[in-house]
Amino acid sequence: GSNNWAESAARQWLNSSAAANSWWQRQTIFALVPNYANKAGLLAGLDPDFVDALGAVDITTTRNTVYEMGDTLGGSYTTRDKLFLPSMAEIGLGSNDSVAEGSVLPLYAGATQTDRIKYDQAAQTTARYWWLRSPRPWNAYIVRVVLPSGALGSDGAAAAGFGLAAACVIY
Repeated sequence: GSNNWAESAARQWLNSSAAANSWWQRQTIFALVPNYANKAGLLAGLDPDFVDALGAVDITTTRNTVYEMGDTLGGSYTTRDKLFLPSMAEIGLGSNDSVAEGSVLPLYAGATQTDRIKYDQAAQTTARYWWLRSPRPWNAYIVRVVLPSGALGSDGAAAAGFGLAAACVIY
């Protein structure tokens, strides 16, 4: 898989109200069908009043410096999303290869490593890995993650079993 947020299955799923097996579209030759494609888009399962209150916001994400479709390397790009995975900057872990991917979200202002730990819904004492939208810029397939300890890590974009902790802006 690619580490480009704009092309990611996670972005498509978070921002879709389409039925199961209908929301995912191959964005590049590197895209892999996600193992959750048989689930409806996340917006389909949320209260309609909540979805109506979500504001679409501009999201800045670092571009990798190795390979991108269209050959645009380095720097950043902007997407417009209602739900998004936080960036390194937004959870208080600084810029990504000198690119500021937003500012610290209120939930993470002054957060410690322990404050960034997320737990499994089914086993609430089990800390989980969770995805950020930030790529590791010097690779084309590695994405930043938060480790079960709350520290910053990274893993392959096609790795399975990691969680999502989506952010949004409510108007």
